[in-house]
Amino acid sequence: MLFLYENQLNGTIPSWLGSLPSLEQLDLTSNQLSDNIIEFQSRSLEFLSLSDNKLHGLIPRSIFELENLRNLGLSSNQLSGNIIDFQSCSLSLLDLSSNNLSGNLEFEKFSKLQSLRALNLSFNHLSLSFNHLSNNTWPQLEALDLSSCNISEFPYFLRSSQNLGSLFLSHKRIQADIPKWLLDLGKDSLSYLGLSHNSLTGTVGQLRWKNLQYLDLRNNSLQGELPIPPLSSYYFFISNNQFIGEMPPTICNLSMLQILDLSNNRLSGKIHQCIGNFSQSLSVLDLRNNKFHGAIPSTFSKGNLLRNLNLNGNQLEGSLPPTLLTCRELEVLDLGNNKIQGTFSNWLESLPKLQVLILRSNKFYSEICLPKTKFPFQKLHIIDLSNNWFRVQAMKGA
Repeated sequence: MLFLYENQLNGTIPSWLGSLPSLEQLDLTSNQLSDNIIEFQSRSLEFLSLSDNKLHGLIPRSIFELENLRNLGLSSNQLSGNIIDFQSCSLSLLDLSSNNLSGNLEFEKFSKLQSLRALNLSFNHLSLSFNHLSNNTWPQLEALDLSSCNISEFPYFLRSSQNLGSLFLSHKRIQADIPKWLLDLGKDSLSYLGLSHNSLTGTVGQLRWKNLQYLDLRNNSLQGELPIPPLSSYYFFISNNQFIGEMPPTICNLSMLQILDLSNNRLSGKIHQCIGNFSQSLSVLDLRNNKFHGAIPSTFSKGNLLRNLNLNGNQLEGSLPPTLLTCRELEVLDLGNNKIQGTFSNWLESLPKLQVLILRSNKFYSEICLPKTKFPFQKLHIIDLSNNWFRVQAMKGA
């Protein structure tokens, strides 16, 4: 075994590494190695990871011919060419993501890899097809990432993958409703689901996954009422769709959320006060460009972790809640393009990490005095107070 990952090794991989007869595991991940991958002749090699380097050229044929290979990681390099048949029937983890691999790839090419548990081909220049695949091709499959692989249909062979824990089919050309069989997939096992940047249509309905932690449906054409993920959810991305209606009260049960992004939809009604209670775990709340009205929640509690609050482009009224002062981690506060009123809240300058403050196009008023010496906001980079009723007054001696 030879583990040299996460160093600053550069240059080429020494050719003698490929001929060590007893080498079983080699990990050179996260270095700065360049040039082509060497030929590997060791028939005992089971684990090979060269990910996150600067390697380029073709994947050597000798790697495809390693009969005992179990784990192969070549992601995040600049590798090119086609993928050919792997000879190892023991291969359980294969990661070729984020390279320049190309060509038309019949997914049947991987069908003999019956031990496959994780497959990642994302972000290459591949075009995949699923002809001649049976439903039970990979009975042990737990993770599949085919993002940006130019497929135009949901892989039907996944229907029987009841142990699937992670599925990413983002950045594709899928133009269809989400099939019912997919909503039934991995009810007890699925933790991560990414279907963003497609052309998905129709309604979603009730989500049945019991242990889902990450759901990404961004940038589609989904309609209907807002789906609510299970209580286990940490990340919920559903922006840039066409969801309508009010925020259901069941969203108040999602107390473990860290990121909630409902932006750029057609949601209406009031923002539930319970959203402020999420701030013990919530770091990003993005509700911009909807039709929410009423007051900003006033329930932000002491010690909260909120870093980004974006309510731009709604119909919110009232004044700024003083409990925003408890958001000591806040870096971005964007309340532009609403109907919020009141005087300029000087207490905002006491937020120690605030970098972006957008209050434009509201109904704020009062005089704003230019500081004589030090600017009061400690870390502010952007401030936009335009299209309000402010009057600027220079302090004497400024």
